[in-house]
Amino acid sequence: MIRLRFWRWLHGVCEHHIREVYMTTHFHDRCCPNCYRWGAVGGFDWGNIRRLDPYHDALTCQACGHEAVWFMGGMLPEVVK
Repeated sequence: MIRLRFWRWLHGVCEHHIREVYMTTHFHDRCCPNCYRWGAVGGFDWGNIRRLDPYHDALTCQACGHEAVWFMGGMLPEVVK
């Protein structure tokens, strides 16, 4: 049980460092509304952004396959559905 706890701790530390590097490079990150994984750690497929209209983008989560629609007209991106 102690070994499993160590590997979970190491996984959390690695995800934290990945997000730090991503945030210093891109200055933003998005979380999947379905599985709550961050895009920097393996969530959204940024290469396949579908532009629905001038204010909405659709991103597909690589972890769970959920497509989230984001409102891009405000100061920060917001999940529509």
